Amino acid sequence: MYYKENVNLLGESRAVVYANKYVNCLQLGCTYTDQNEVNKLCPEYIKNIQNIPDFFKNMISNIE
Repeated sequence: MYYKENVNLLGESRAVVYANKYVNCLQLGCTYTDQNEVNKLCPEYIKNIQNIPDFFKNMISNIE
């Protein structure tokens, strides 16, 4: 959903990277130097979700 909301603004590659950074921050507690920008671009309806769905994590693994 993060990707879908930002792909037109950021382009495909950057939208994927930012989506991964957002998920990594939520799931693993990672913070990046541009984390504030990443968080700012997150759509309101998915901000501060508590759990990352397994199907999303599996989808990301299959892309790599």
